Amino acid sequence: MTNMHVRDVPDAVHAELQRRADAASMTLRAYTIQVLSDHCATTPVSEWMDRIARRRAAALTPRISGARAVAMGRDDSWAGDGKRA
Repeated sequence: MTNMHVRDVPDAVHAELQRRADAASMTLRAYTIQVLSDHCATTPVSEWMDRIARRRAAALTPRISGARAVAMGRDDSWAGDGKRA
């Protein structure tokens, strides 16, 4: 594991993190690690938008049926160009 020191945290942010940690019966350290872990486990909006743009472009291609476009949209191995990744 890596140690990380965060400096210049605004007082209001620190107080809110401490309040939430207390409410969750966690230490500030454990709560902060949980918040950062949850954040990193979530796909950034920019990546979602890129994936949507690729799917929308493929779905509008006349040679792909609507059912096929839906199936490709559900398939995580779809590269966005109608071909497998």
